[in-house]
Amino acid sequence: MVKVASEVWRKFELPGVPASGPHKPDKADIIAWGTWLETLLNGSTPGLAYATLAALNADLTHPIGSTAMVYADSNPANNGIYVKSGSWSRISDLPTSVVRLTVTGGTANDIVATAPETPTAPGNKLFLLTPDAANTDAVTIVVNGGDEAPIKNALGSQLAANSLLTDVPVLMAWQTDHYHLLVSLPVDASGILSDAIDARDAAEGFKDDAAASAAAAAASAASADGVRPENNGTDFADTAATFRNLGGLDFSAVVNLTSASTLTSAAFGKLHLITGVTAFTTTLPTAVGNAGKMMAFIVGPAASATKLFTLSTPAGSIGRSGSSIVMWASESVLLRSNGADWQVLEGKQHPFIGTLVRNTNASLSTGVAVPFGFLSASGDPTGLNLAYDGSKFIAPRAGRYSFSLYAYQTSTGASSNQNWIGNLAGTQLSGVFQYTGPVNAGSVGGTEHLTVAAGDAICGVAQVNGTGPVVAAATIAAKLSFSEILPSW
Repeated sequence: MVKVASEVWRKFELPGVPASGPHKPDKADIIAWGTWLETLLNGSTPGLAYATLAALNADLTHPIGSTAMVYADSNPANNGIYVKSGSWSRISDLPTSVVRLTVTGGTANDIVATAPETPTAPGNKLFLLTPDAANTDAVTIVVNGGDEAPIKNALGSQLAANSLLTDVPVLMAWQTDHYHLLVSLPVDASGILSDAIDARDAAEGFKDDAAASAAAAAASAASADGVRPENNGTDFADTAATFRNLGGLDFSAVVNLTSASTLTSAAFGKLHLITGVTAFTTTLPTAVGNAGKMMAFIVGPAASATKLFTLSTPAGSIGRSGSSIVMWASESVLLRSNGADWQVLEGKQHPFIGTLVRNTNASLSTGVAVPFGFLSASGDPTGLNLAYDGSKFIAPRAGRYSFSLYAYQTSTGASSNQNWIGNLAGTQLSGVFQYTGPVNAGSVGGTEHLTVAAGDAICGVAQVNGTGPVVAAATIAAKLSFSEILPSW
């Protein structure tokens, strides 16, 4: 997702922390932001447009490789961009940046809404919602009959009462498993406090210091009343004080991590900044016997953090990902021990996205499944391309990914023209995509959601019979697009 201007050109390296020094904007972020703006101004869209998918499917007179847009189908999932490959195949979402959500039912706290499209890559969109009632508690929303998802405030906490107001539009971004308000009204410092208290309540031994925690919570809640709405939740000192009062974090000093290290109990309550041009692992103190202890980690921007960085624990687990988590540029995580494992209280993750491209032919063997690779990568807003090793997709971390494969394949006298998403051994990981027109030549492809482990290699696999089969990428480029949709931690 393209970063907003306030993040690209922020004043300080760590938002709200003058001691971190002035922030130097990353050219890759500036280019991505400018390209996004130019796209909006130019209104770039495919050359063909149809109100419904039925109307598009009724028009097969256009050449292979033509693109078209379906924009008003009664089924929102049908709206999007299609490519002609014998039949029409959906390849991406509508070329819009903002999706308008219309409230159609539910309650103030459990909203039901519709949208003109159901994006396959919701992290690339912003969502505009106009509530029809003020909320009184935490809020969930169901869009187009999909899964229920929470709406959280600008700091990632559950909404407080009146965070959503009647007929007051709010703008949201999709973050892994919830909608994230870009501006919270009101800014809910007490909500952050509530989340921290709820987590602490579950810890071993909390009953012994419940009275002290309650007193601290009351003091913090009182101070939270002074957080100004115009801060948008960036009053760093007040947030730090909240965590300190709970025995949590002290943001008054930042610990720099630039190489592999093993942290000790001195790391408890500290904020750690990870930077470097080589990958390394930071080993955490054990969570066992340290219930209630907290630590925070922030990875620097792409200009100063160019690789993958791992946090590992010598015992127990971190979040839901096992004994380690993988982070990259501009991600952050707040950890808390429950006495056995490190819990993820809050996290900011950026999905890995991009497109691998091949523009030279790849020869195939008649009737044999043959893997083929890709020669370049694009579409990563950071420019780091950490999911590409020069020929194929390499999973930077475990999780759920969406893959879309597209290739133009030719052969003389062929009766079968297929491909699928697979690995270097040609193993089929997706469904089989088969060309349904004249089989001597055709564009073949489709989309699949896959659960992968860190380090898994993904490429295209083609199987064509006849004489002289090739992936004719010199004629029409072959592409493998990917998007991380459910990171592991």
